[in-house]
Amino acid sequence: MRSLPGIFMFIVASTVSAAEYSSMTYKTVDDRELQIHIVQPDGHTASNRAPAIVYFHGGGWRRGSPETGFGYGETLAEHGIVMLAVEYRFTDTVTLDEIIKDAAASVRSTRERARRIGIDPGKIVAFGHSAGGHLAASTATLRSFDEEDDYTRASPRPNALALIAPFPATIETAADFLPPGSNIADFEPRQNIGRRMPPTLIIQGDADTLVAPTISKAYHDALLAAGADSTLFMVEGVDHFFREEREKDAVSERLLQFVTDLGWVN
Repeated sequence: MRSLPGIFMFIVASTVSAAEYSSMTYKTVDDRELQIHIVQPDGHTASNRAPAIVYFHGGGWRRGSPETGFGYGETLAEHGIVMLAVEYRFTDTVTLDEIIKDAAASVRSTRERARRIGIDPGKIVAFGHSAGGHLAASTATLRSFDEEDDYTRASPRPNALALIAPFPATIETAADFLPPGSNIADFEPRQNIGRRMPPTLIIQGDADTLVAPTISKAYHDALLAAGADSTLFMVEGVDHFFREEREKDAVSERLLQFVTDLGWVN
C-alpha cells in the first residue's frame, strides 16, 4: 500500500437519527489537520456506491463551521446520499488562494477515498452557501489552484454543482484577502466559466440583500451562454441566510430533486 504523507483517515462514528457521523483528515498544513465530517446513511458501508455531496459552509471566508451542513446531511442520508462537510482555513491566517486550494484538495481527497467511504467517484456534487458557494464553484472553474502531487492524482473537479447565493469574489468583497499583485478576475468563478461545465443548481432568496438576486441570475445566464446545464431556483421571501427550518427544508428538497434529476438516486 502506498503511503500518503500528510494525509490520512480516521473514523469516529456515532449515530444520530437515521445518519451516522465520522471524520477524516484530508490535508495537513503546518501541523494542522483539516477535517471532512461525514454524514452518511445508517448502516452505510464501504461496499456502497452512494452519491456524495461535498459541503462548504459560508462566512465570508473568515468564519463559520462545517456543522451548518449537518442538517442537510441528515435529510439527504435518508435518501442514501453521503454528505462530506469540509473544514477549511480562514483569512485570519491565509490568503484566498490557499483557501481555494483547501477546497480543491477536499474534493480530490473525497474522490481518491471513494471506495473507502462507500461513494461513487463519478457522482460528486460540490455544494456551498455564500462564500462556500464561491469555493464550491471554484473547484469546477479555477484550475490554477489545484495542487496535484505524486500521491494524489484524482481529479478535484466535481461532477455537479449546487450553490446557495454564491458570494462573488470582487474588489469590494475579496481584495483584502488576495496575495499581493493578484488579479481579482483569477478568483471569480463567473469570469472563468469554460466549456463542459458540470450541471449546476443555483438556489437564491429573492429578498437577499447581501448577494443580490441579480448576481446569481448573471451567473446562471453566463453558464447558459457557455452551453452549460444550469437551473436557477428563486425562493420567495427568503434572505441570504436560510435560517428558518422551512427555508432549509426548501434547500434540501431542491437539492434532492437535483440529484434525482441527474439519475443518481431514485
